[in-house]
Amino acid sequence: MKSLLLLPFAFAILFACQQSSSTTSAATETASDSAAIADAVHGFYRWYTAFSQDTTHRVDFTDDRGSHLKLIQPKLERYLAHFKKSGFVNDEFIAGELAFYQQCSQLWQKEAVDDVPSCLDADKYFCAQDWEPAFWTTSPVRFRKAGDDRVVATLVGKSFDSPMERNISLKKENGKWLITSIECDMGIGPATTGVSFKPLTLNEKYVMAKLENRPNLSADEIARLGLASIVSEDKRNAPDAKVCLLDTVLATERGTVLVMAYDNGNETEAWLVQYDASSKIQFREPVFYADQVEYVKTINSALAGNKLTISTSTDADDKKSSTIKTWVLTDQLVFERTNR
Repeated sequence: MKSLLLLPFAFAILFACQQSSSTTSAATETASDSAAIADAVHGFYRWYTAFSQDTTHRVDFTDDRGSHLKLIQPKLERYLAHFKKSGFVNDEFIAGELAFYQQCSQLWQKEAVDDVPSCLDADKYFCAQDWEPAFWTTSPVRFRKAGDDRVVATLVGKSFDSPMERNISLKKENGKWLITSIECDMGIGPATTGVSFKPLTLNEKYVMAKLENRPNLSADEIARLGLASIVSEDKRNAPDAKVCLLDTVLATERGTVLVMAYDNGNETEAWLVQYDASSKIQFREPVFYADQVEYVKTINSALAGNKLTISTSTDADDKKSSTIKTWVLTDQLVFERTNR
């Protein structure tokens, strides 16, 4: 009878041991996967840093001898074969890259050959024109499951002293984690970013209308917003000078993006200013300028989706010139220049 009473306890102990063993096994597997995923991401970028600096492997799969840039498919395939040979990417990655450049080649047919071509104005894997390799090769990696044997890994760190995150998708094949795609909005397909500006065209009509209706910011407000670093005290103390907030183009729990302006009757200028959650300035850029006396320089801008486009024209000494800057705001609320 006593032995029968002990049976439930024996089963309970056995179940607890099995559960503990299962939990330990799962924890070990998670830790092992975490290390392997980080090694795969860091390893790829160590390889790609060296690869991108090797002039024998430069991007040479385009033909610029006609009126439009053309894609040379065999050379593209040879270029991507280096990625497959690295051992860090799978066939899904290669197929995605081939499809990407096919889409790019369609855009090139609408662009003059001497224009900056779509898809080629930044490095697709660093997703920028300038980068710090250390971010990509040493930053901590966190990951979330994205299905059976699939994860999205996120590099979390700083680049050029600014916070940055980047997503890389991986799949486990034959016990090894391989990269399937690297997140980067190169202007093909829908933007990956989840943030969106209030649509806005910053031209003279808009700015002047707003200036009439917006109150002048007080000295305390200027200090709180950090605008003293943008508008000098001499300019603020000039006769008829006005500093004001024109618009809020984005507001989230992580920060806001505002349009600020200065006017003294002779010249008017405006900036896009981004603040983090603690009201510290993270980004600022001139988005409007009009000299009401000499009309030598003008700046107009447009905000749409997550993109900021700034057009500048100058007419000095009988020489006319124009430039266009494009910035994209990422999911992490980081402004990234997409052309130079």
